[in-house]
Amino acid sequence: MVLYSSFAGVSTAVVFIIVLNLLLSAEKTSAWRDILAISLFSLIAILSDPLTVYPIAIAYLALLIKNPPRAVYAAIIPAAGIVSYMVYLLTSGNFASFLDEAILFNVQIYAQYKFALPFSFENLFHALISGLGILDMPVLTPLSPESTFSGLLNWFFIQSNTIAVISVFFKAVVLSLILYLAFNKKILQAVFVYVFTAATLIFNNSSFNSQAFIVSALAATTLFFVMVATSPSRHRLVAVPGLVVSSLATGIVGVIAVLAIFNVQANFPQYKSSSQLASYIAMDTHYREITCNLPDIKFALYPVGGYHYWFTQLPPVSRYLYMWPWVAEYGQNEVIQELANPDERALVVIQDSTIWQIYDSEDYLKPLADYLDANYRKVEDHTYISPALAAACPLYK
Repeated sequence: MVLYSSFAGVSTAVVFIIVLNLLLSAEKTSAWRDILAISLFSLIAILSDPLTVYPIAIAYLALLIKNPPRAVYAAIIPAAGIVSYMVYLLTSGNFASFLDEAILFNVQIYAQYKFALPFSFENLFHALISGLGILDMPVLTPLSPESTFSGLLNWFFIQSNTIAVISVFFKAVVLSLILYLAFNKKILQAVFVYVFTAATLIFNNSSFNSQAFIVSALAATTLFFVMVATSPSRHRLVAVPGLVVSSLATGIVGVIAVLAIFNVQANFPQYKSSSQLASYIAMDTHYREITCNLPDIKFALYPVGGYHYWFTQLPPVSRYLYMWPWVAEYGQNEVIQELANPDERALVVIQDSTIWQIYDSEDYLKPLADYLDANYRKVEDHTYISPALAAACPLYK
């Protein structure tokens, strides 16, 4: 999930930087390298996160206004890539699965937890009329009054908190750049920056999903400094408020970097690989022991058990390695059906966890827990083994 957002965010920002540079350029033609880069990074962005099609479409519209033939050339590679992918899905017989598990799943299930609908003109309209939502109050995780300096660092580096703090400043920087462009009569460029950044905020405006906006805003900050530094002195006075905001935003980034160093120093022992892996190794060794190290055992640890499959070297019970709330809606019954196989030697662990500090696994995994209580043998708290495994393991005879 994080990897897709990173690819989509950086690629979207690259398209923003190149197109804005072309719009600001006095040349009427674009180098083929620029067009190729726009094409490739547009394709990467859309394939990583289809919802980036909105800011990418804004970039192509601006490019179409600037240089129609080049815009058409730039669209060839993304169009060919998407068409090729659709052809592959059709010819391989995977199109129905793609439609069901990628499109309908996001629209019908995942959208209940995090906005993922393919159309949201209401959100775009809000971003456009509200100055990129600069006055929208960020939601911060509460900080305990008794927190130590180390606790403060840990609080700040919760992703949602970090993004909430810096996004306000970067929205102000982007608005400063837009006003400065408009002051210099670069109306098309100002409109492009405003609509493009608004489009990046339609869906991905929090946590790691906001990378497209943050990286684009970093580029806008740099451009703002360069434009002011190279502009006539009489124009610089107009830019003073924007320079103050940009300096604050840059300072925030610097503070984050310094705090990151202190955070690593304060928590260095837990960042060592031995500390990171010790708990997994101990826990997974225990799991092998309570299953008598028997072969052909399948394993499930929910809601989050990705690393444990690696350390136990046990294959998963089903295709669902994680059981987030939205995954549970789709796949929990399928997992129960897998576990109902009388010959299945299975170890199932359900840990208490609260996803996004909202969804309690004890609530949304209750159907699975009820099935295990009724049909499996409970060997420890939250830990169950199948009847077939209990019959084969000497520990339980």
